[in-house]
Formats: sequence, structure tokens, C-alpha cells
Amino acid sequence: MDEKPPRLPDVWGGEDQPDVAAPPRQKTVPVKTLDLGPLGEFPQKTLLLIAGAVVLLLLGLVVLFATRPQKPVILGTLDRAIAIAPDGSHLLLGMKDGSVRLVDVTSSKTVAAAQLGAPILAVTFGPRDSAIVLVDAGAQDPVNEKVAESQPTLQILTDDLSSRVRRQLQPNAHDVVWSEALQSAIVLAGGLNDLHASLEIFSDRPMGIATSTPELIELPTYTSPRHLAISGDGSRVAVTFATSRRANLLIFDAPARHIVSSLLVPGTPEAVAVNSDATAVVVCSPASGEVTRVTGSKSQTVKVVPNSSAWPPRAVATIATGNRAYAAGSLDVPEADFENGRIAREAGLLPTEHHASSSLVLSPDEKTLYVTFEDRNGVGVVDVPSMQWLREIELH
Repeated sequence: MDEKPPRLPDVWGGEDQPDVAAPPRQKTVPVKTLDLGPLGEFPQKTLLLIAGAVVLLLLGLVVLFATRPQKPVILGTLDRAIAIAPDGSHLLLGMKDGSVRLVDVTSSKTVAAAQLGAPILAVTFGPRDSAIVLVDAGAQDPVNEKVAESQPTLQILTDDLSSRVRRQLQPNAHDVVWSEALQSAIVLAGGLNDLHASLEIFSDRPMGIATSTPELIELPTYTSPRHLAISGDGSRVAVTFATSRRANLLIFDAPARHIVSSLLVPGTPEAVAVNSDATAVVVCSPASGEVTRVTGSKSQTVKVVPNSSAWPPRAVATIATGNRAYAAGSLDVPEADFENGRIAREAGLLPTEHHASSSLVLSPDEKTLYVTFEDRNGVGVVDVPSMQWLREIELH
């Protein structure tokens, strides 16, 4: 029991003072010091400065990426980049963006696609529904995608476009066709200087196009080649050349391997078509707007009105008899009637928009035209009997 301290007398008043309780003792706790480290004396201020700098950096990066030039979207096809299956069920399309697409005509849907990495120059269906594709320089190597080709190559793709085989070609290849009668793919090339034309024939027999040894046939010209076409029976190959001063159309007997005739047609021809039994060859000259039919030793020319909606004609397709032909390269598709010697009708494309066509193909029953565009990913469908626009197959 704690003892009370003694009371002192009240020296002033003489009386004893009442007892007063002593205040409780306060516990003292030692203050812990906080090491602020590199943030300094005012850590909140330093953190705000750091956060502001990070935000400014992020804003700068956003502005940089928003203002940097974007990779342009490449649309459309070139003038030999469409083909139709022998039964008319599918379209094979080669795009400027390097993609190859297989489109079902009935459903208008893309059922298969492949990316080859360079603009597609020409396409055709090959044996066993394979796709034969002529790809411009810059295409990806199927084995090593980091390697790009310095020259156009021939790519043979399976029917579902899932795998492919590459074939090296003569320099400056321009066009390719497939002949069912010859069971061969034929490639037109211009050589190192693009002035020494040749035909390179890849036979499907006996080991297939992917492994066969090509046969090289040099053509006696000193002019840049443009396009080629082959008749349905495989007997004749027609080749056009970029000149208007000397022979610019060559007719080649494919089975016999020799030149049948060398002709000079009006203008500077590009596209060419041969009817099924090789009795007529049709060529078109874009610069002069002339569409010419050659039958034997005779020729007949129909001219498109300059600067009209049907000018210039860059691609051509003809019916089996060779009496009519259709051209692409303009806003409308003109029908050349060689029996009457005139442009008989024109089919307007994309009624609400204006896009020039680039290539076209005629269905096996000759009732439908399929037309591609220079700067649009789509296929126009035209009814031939009425020469009326039907619809567009959109390519997404």
C-alpha cells in the first residue's frame, strides 16, 4: 500500500490543505524515423512529378503513332487476274494485295484464300482443280517466308489453296494459261531485257507441273511481250507484243511447236482471246480503243469511242463462234459485234459508284460475265443476253 507524502502546513493561511490526487504518469513511446530514400523530403511531390512525366510520355507516343503514315490498303486486280472453273461453279481471283481467293459463284462466298506476298499477275485453273498463279517479284518463298523472290514465279496451289509449290521461271514473266488439251501450263516471258520472248511449257505428265522439266521455246522477236491465250482445243496459242510498227500478234501451233503466222493488227495490242476451235483471235489495243478480230487472213476492227464510258479496252473475252467479244478496262463493258461491225451494247457497272473495271471472264454457258475492278475488291456480275448489271460479289 502506497504511503502518502506528508502534508505541509499552510504557511499563509495556517490551515491544512485538502489532499490532491497526483496526475497519472504518461507513457512515452519512442518516435520511429522513416527513411525517405531517394524521394527526398517531400515524397508526394516527387511521385506526382514522376506520374506527370509518364503521362506526357504516353501522350507523345499516342500522337506519334496517330500521325505516322499508315500502310496503304491495296485494292483491286490486274487485267489477267480472274479465271472460272470449267463447270462454272467457282471463280479464281488474284488480287493486287497478293491474296488469291476461291469464290463460290452460287453463294458469293470466299471458300478459300491464300496470301502470296506480291501482286498477282495472272491466274488460271489447272489439273485436278488446282490453282496456277503467276506472282510478281517480291513473293514469299514457301519454305522461308523471310526470303522474297527477285523475279515473277509460278505458284501451284492445291484446290483448297492450303499448300503450294513454287517454280522458277524465265525473267520478266507476263502471263500464264492452262491447256486441258495439252495438259500443260504455258508461261510467256520476256527474258532478261524483256525483249526476247519465250514460251515455257510445264507438262502435267507424267509427274505433275510441280516437278516436270519445262520446255523452253524461244520466239523470233525483239519486242516486249504482253499477253497470251490458247484455244479450247489446245491447237493454237496467240501472243501479243507491245509495238504498233511491226508484227504484234503471233499465232503459234502448240502441238507442232512452230509459228503459224505473224501479223500486224491496228494499235498496240495487249489483251488477247482465242475462241474454242481456234478459228478466231480477238485482240484489243487500249491506246487507240480498237478491238480486232482475226479470222484466217482477214481482220475486222471495231473502235470504241475515245474518252467514252467504254474506253479504253484493256482485257477481252470472246464467245465460242468469235462473232462477239467483251472488253474490260473502263466504267462500262462494251460488246463488240463483228457481224455488224460496231459496238452493239454496253453494260453499266456499279450503278451508284464509279470504278473502272480491270479484267473479265465469260461463263462456260456464255450467259454471264464476271468483271473485276482496278481499285475495288469485288466482282461485278453481268447478264449477257440483256447486258444488264445483276449484282456484286463482295470480297472481304
